[in-house]
Amino acid sequence: MNETEPRWSRAAILAGALYFIAGLVFAALAGRAPSPALRTTWRAAAYLVSAFVFAVHIRHEHMRGARPLTTAMHASIGVALGACALAFAANLHALSTPSANRVRLAIALVAWPLLTGVPAFLASLFAASILKRPTDSTSPP
Repeated sequence: MNETEPRWSRAAILAGALYFIAGLVFAALAGRAPSPALRTTWRAAAYLVSAFVFAVHIRHEHMRGARPLTTAMHASIGVALGACALAFAANLHALSTPSANRVRLAIALVAWPLLTGVPAFLASLFAASILKRPTDSTSPP
């Protein structure tokens, strides 16, 4: 990235890459799990790692002094980038699978970022609004 690119985009791209890596790694581990319980555990671990990345991204934006709406936009862009990368990887994987429904996979390139980005926007807007609330240290407990 060059110096004229905003810093927030670096954080969004990094978060998206972390979501993508977590998705691939934990999917591979779940796919090789010897039991349904372990498969579920690996999938839950993917959600926990993604939630951690999401929280760190929101906190990063908050520490930069971003407004809640800006924080929500940047965090949801990171989520959408990760989802788009996973959809692209699914499309690449489908090339080696003759029975794959390519139309559905092509729709996933748009649907997955929307289905993850919109809720991420709402959740991060809520979280950032709570973080931005002023605290009144002079009032009694």
